[in-house]
This record gives sequence, C-alpha cells and structure tokens, in this order.
Amino acid sequence: MNSYLQFVTKSLSRQKMMAILAGISIILATTLLTALGLSYSLMKDAMIHQAEEVGGHHHAVIYNLDRSTAEQIRHEPLVNDAGLSLTLGAFTLPGGGINVTIEGFDSEVRSMQNVQLLEGKFPTKENEIALEQAVLKQMGITGEIGQKITLDISSINGSAGHELRQTLTFKLSGILKNSIGTNATNIGLGLASPDAAVKLLPVDYQKYSIFIRVADGHNPEQVISDIARKYEISKNQILYNDMLMAAQGYKGSSIRDSSLGWVLTGGLVLLAACLVIYNVFHISMLRRIPQFGMLRAIGAEPRQIRSLVLGEAFLLCIIAIPLGMLAGAGFAEWLSQMIAGLFNPDMLGVSSTKEAQEVIRSYHSLSYWPFVLAGCVSLAATLLSVLVPSRKASRVSPTVAITGRAAVSIPVRRKRTAHNVARIRHFVSYMARLNLKRNPGRTFTTMLSLFMGIVVFVSIHSFSMSLSGTAKADQLLEGDYDLFVNQNNKQAGFSEQNVTSIESLSGIREVRTAQYQHAEKDDVQIKGAPVLSTNEVFGYNPSMLSKLKEFMLQGSIDEAALKQGTGVIAINPMSVEGVQLPHLKVGDKITVHGKEMTVVGVAGGHAYQRTYDRLGYDVIMPSAVYQELYGRSDVQAVQLFVDPQADRHSIETALGAIKDKVPSSTLVSHEEAQAQVANTKRQMNILAWEFIGFVGLIGALNIFNTNYTNIHTRTVEFGTMQAIGMEKRQLFSMIIWEGLLYGLVAALIGVVAGSGISYFLHSINGDLASWRFPFVEIVWSFIGAIVICLVSTSLPLRKVNRMSSIDNLRAID
Repeated sequence: MNSYLQFVTKSLSRQKMMAILAGISIILATTLLTALGLSYSLMKDAMIHQAEEVGGHHHAVIYNLDRSTAEQIRHEPLVNDAGLSLTLGAFTLPGGGINVTIEGFDSEVRSMQNVQLLEGKFPTKENEIALEQAVLKQMGITGEIGQKITLDISSINGSAGHELRQTLTFKLSGILKNSIGTNATNIGLGLASPDAAVKLLPVDYQKYSIFIRVADGHNPEQVISDIARKYEISKNQILYNDMLMAAQGYKGSSIRDSSLGWVLTGGLVLLAACLVIYNVFHISMLRRIPQFGMLRAIGAEPRQIRSLVLGEAFLLCIIAIPLGMLAGAGFAEWLSQMIAGLFNPDMLGVSSTKEAQEVIRSYHSLSYWPFVLAGCVSLAATLLSVLVPSRKASRVSPTVAITGRAAVSIPVRRKRTAHNVARIRHFVSYMARLNLKRNPGRTFTTMLSLFMGIVVFVSIHSFSMSLSGTAKADQLLEGDYDLFVNQNNKQAGFSEQNVTSIESLSGIREVRTAQYQHAEKDDVQIKGAPVLSTNEVFGYNPSMLSKLKEFMLQGSIDEAALKQGTGVIAINPMSVEGVQLPHLKVGDKITVHGKEMTVVGVAGGHAYQRTYDRLGYDVIMPSAVYQELYGRSDVQAVQLFVDPQADRHSIETALGAIKDKVPSSTLVSHEEAQAQVANTKRQMNILAWEFIGFVGLIGALNIFNTNYTNIHTRTVEFGTMQAIGMEKRQLFSMIIWEGLLYGLVAALIGVVAGSGISYFLHSINGDLASWRFPFVEIVWSFIGAIVICLVSTSLPLRKVNRMSSIDNLRAID
C-alpha cells in the first residue's frame, strides 16, 4: 500500500464502465445544482426588479400622518429610504372616465414609484401640475407645456371624512409616462409640487403619507409593525407592498416563500444522483470482493480498504465536479435567456425581450456561492453515498472472499406444496417474480431509481406552470376583448342595440355580458348583516352564468330557480380586519329590491375579471330577472371571444366606434398580453423539461447500471437455468418480465408520491386553486417507466445470447 493514488488510478482504469457511470452522475448532479443556484438567484433578482417596476421600491406606505410624525419615522435607524407625499385631492374626467389622484410626491417618492417624464419637468410651484399621457388624451388636451388646465378638485379630511371641493387652475409643467394598468383600471396619476397642498388646503386636510424602504436584512413587516406600535399608528393606516415583499421572500400577511420549491427540486436531483453513485459503488464492491479479500490476505487493514474505496470516489469528484460547475454556468447562461422571456418587458420598464435580458443581466451580479454550495454538496453527497459500500468492503473476510462465496446467499425457503404449484399460471412471469423476491436489496435499489425519476417527472411537470402564475393570468386575460364602463358613472352602459351589433360582427365567437349597479343602503337586506352601501347586484347573460359554474364553492347553478327569480348566486365579501360580517350559505333568505330570494349557490368570485371590488355582498341573477327587477336593459361589461382567423383590425374598429358612443367606457385588447402569457407558458415548459431531462438522465443511468450489472453478474444463474432445460426464448422472456415488473411497481408508487409532492408544491406556492390531478403525467410515467426498463434489460441480453450454457456456467460473477 505504498501509494493510494496509484492503486486508485489503476482500479478506476480497470473499471471503465463504473468510472464513466459514476463520473457522469456526479457531473450531471453538479451541473444541475449549480444551474439551480444561479438560476434561482437570477430569477429572484428579476422578480424583485419586476416587483419594484410594477409596485414600487417601497415596502409599505403609512397614511394619515402629521408632518412631525412622518419626519420622525423617516429618521428611524432601520428605515433605509423614505419619502413624503401630501395628497392635494382627486378629480374624475367628464363622463365618469379616469379617476385621477393628484399627489405631492417629493423626489424620493417619485424615484420609489418609478414616475417618469415624457416631456417637460416636474412641478415646483403650487400652480403647476404634471399629468399622465392617457389622462391628457381622455381630457382632449393637446398637452402643450405651459397650457392652463382648470380642474374641480375634491379633497378628503383623512380623520373626519369631510369633503372639500375647489376649482383650481394649473399650468401644465410636464407629461408623465402612463403607469402600468392606467387604461385597464381607469386610475390615473397627477403630480403637484410637494408644497402645493400646504398652500392650497386647510391645515385639517394636510395629512402626509410616508413611503418606507426597510434596510436590507430586516423583515419589513416586523420593522414597520414596531414603528406602528411606537407611534401608535393603526393597522388600517398601513398598506404593504406585498408584491415586493413576496419577491424578496418575506411572508407578510399572505406571502409564501417560493424558495422552498427550488430547495425541494434540488433535493430530488441530489437524491437521484446519490442513488446512482451508491448503486455504482455498491455493485462494484460486490464484484470485487475477491480482490478485497486478496488485499486483506496480504496485510491490508479495514481502514485502508475504506480509504481505497473513498479515494476512488474522491478522485472522481476532483475531475467531475469542476466539469459540472462549468457545464452548470453555461446552462445557467442559457437559462437566463429563458427566464428573461418569462417577464413582460413592460413590467421591467423596457419595450422588448432583448432589452429585458440586458436589464436582468445588468441587475444580477454573478455570485460565487452557487458554485461553492454545489461543489460542497456534490462532494459530501458522493462521499456519503460511498461510505456504506466502503464499510462493507472493509469487513470482507479474506478466506471467504478468496473462495468467492461471499456473494452466495441461500435463504431458507418454506416447503413447496401442491397448492403452491397449482397457482402458477405463467411459469416465466412466476420465475421473474421469484427473482425479484430472491434479492430484495437489488430489487429495492432498482425500483427506487425508477421511483425517483417518476416522482420528479410527475411533481415538477405538474408544478411547472404554477411557478409563473400563468393559471391566474389565464383567468385575468380570458377573452380577446373587454368593454366596460366606469363604476362611478351609474347611468352609463351599452344598450341592447350595441350588444346586438357586437354579436353580429363577423368573427365573433362568443359574447358574455354582465349588468351591475351599486345597491342602495336598503336594496339588499341580509339577516344579521349591517346595512351596507357597498353591496352590488349583477345580471349575467346565459353564457356568463355558464362560466360561473367553475367558481362555485357551495350549491350549484339552479337554472330553474334562477330563471323564475326565486334564487340567486351570492359572493361573500372579502375579510377585512376589525369587521365581522356573516357569510351567506346555500338556503339563506335575502331580500333584493323588495323581493325575497333564496341563495342557491355561493361563488368564490365573478366569472369575469373586474377592475375593482367594493368589498360588500355581491348578488348574481340572470339578466332577464335583473331587467325585470330594476327596469334596466343596458350592460356594463362585455367580454368577447373571437375566432382565430377573424379580422381583428375590423373588429377593433367596430368596437372602437361603439366605445366612442358610450360615455365612461373603455376597450381593452388582450392580444398582446395573451401572446406574452403563451410565451411564458412555453418558456416554463422548456425549463421544466430541462430539469426533468437532467433528473431523468440520472435515473436512467442508475437503472441501466443496475440492470446491466444485474444481468452480467447472473451469468452462472442463467447457465444453470439453461442446463436444467430452460430455453433461451424463455430466459429472455423472464428477464423482460422482470423489467416490466420493475416498471409497473415503481410507477404505481411513484405516481402517488409525485402527485402528493405536486400538491405540496402548489400549497407552499399559495396556488392550490390551480392544482389538478396529474392524470396526463401519470400516463406518460407508466409508459416511460416500462420503456426504460425494457430497454435497459434488453440491451445486455445480446451478450447473453452469444454465450452458451457452458460459457455461462464457467463465468465468474
């Protein structure tokens, strides 16, 4: 034992198949772990950047403060950045259009809110104002800098709730870039100078808001809660930026850290690789028992035998891990392009996917920790995987090992009876089952390898779509066009003639409509509930009612009761802290516009995406009943579906003409957003298949190694079977049956575990509503498991086929 390195090198060179399989497994595991670490870091940075672009750089806003308290909070030690805003008021465009809030942002808030100028400058005097481009367009103003604009401003006293109305004239100092969602939500932004409200509003109306960014490394929710307690601030005065906090991994009120999904994925990959490495060295150890016996006979100690086996694994790691790191870095670079495609360029403040890639790359700094972590984890996992085989090798008895009997084990069998023999229906399959039972360790290892591959395929493929939130995006973007009126214009709506004109357009496949109005204080009466002015009543056409079935929580769409006007569908209000409202359930009686009705179903939400929610009870009935009850036939929301081959330009022109005739109405096309969602789905599928492919390759290597060595180490057994009369055809059939049994049993167990892990991943991602039973993945798992087992058992049979029974009996296992 003069040189461990020399012995290890020679040993590996004589076991090329073992070295190749183990080396590839280590490379693949390191590659994927490195890529996962780099990609997770890149994805997290991109999500944080997107959250800052959409929701702002602040963690929370605290409202309704006096100037002194706001300044004290600004200088709190754990507040990294803060800005003040003093709201001047709000106004609604003529006809009930966009609702515009005029804020007095200071420079810090403008930076946090990503407010950008297209032209001009930010207001510095109390008579200057800057408005968004969409606001100016709807006002019919050309937007010339210096132009005078007269506005009717409504200001609210934050504590008393009193309203102050003023007519003020401003000079346009700048044109702002539209905020994300201005057109869709009908909420716009105007900027006044920070001191405008101080000079134009009474002292009672001068209530400040502070935008807070907490120092890195501290939980924003905890820090802000401590500030609230210190300054006696109510929870109702605090609005958290949940999108940013979720991207940063803070849990907040309803936030879940998605990193657990990545950790679980990495753990599955690592476990699959460990199985391969363990299996390779375990089988190698069994085949080299005589060799270890010889070493023991010439004086090698058990410690030295262990060192030799561990040395083989360590030498493989020295070569394979750096290669895996390089491959992982290259793979992560390719993944960065895929990840950039998951984000809407508008959400990153750019106009193209190529620019989004540059933004993500520039925002993300390459970190060394994924390389260090992947290398250390791969090395530790490899050495731990080899530890058990090395200990077994060190315990080999020299005399027994040299005789070659260590691999022979004759278990005690119960006496076979005529009853046992009578149950044999298919001799070859019966022999295959006996072979699986005869060596439970080998059977367990082989099935475990296949089991891991199936679990990863079912769980990751089922979970992949929820990572991008596309299931929710599908619901938000369902339909090709939306026409709706502003909720503040109570008299606005699309007439029956408008709806008929839309339905008659060439290429229109389906039209869903909804009528709604704000209920008066006593219009909707619910036993045990306070009288609310936030309740709303809706009338759905048949197509929209049919869609509502997907959102039912209790009961069903009782068409008979709904058509008769005796039944309604209810949507309970959102939970609000400090407000206790009873929840309606099936069978409850309510009164709507003086008519008693029965709740026949409770829905979790509306059948179409609404731009606002008044936080009261929503009552849904057929449009015919709604019209009879309220005497109104106009509709407030129209959702359109068009044929793929339709002339969209002609349709948009016709819809635009209808929209122009209806005050306070908005037309939204989802074509671009749907294309972005489709691209996101495609990119997510590619990402998922990359991970599945890597893990599947690792599992396939394990199965191939197990079955390959399994057949090659059973040549004496095969020779014995041939000698007592088994034909080669029967022998081949038996081995194929073994492969089928491996695949079927592993698939049955794997799909159950994979489905459970898929459900768990959806739950930690807060997306249980989109979870479905992975039936398609299960079918493909069964097919893939059987094919892999058949291929891995069929290939080594070619060598067995070329050997005679005498050659098999002479072979040394």
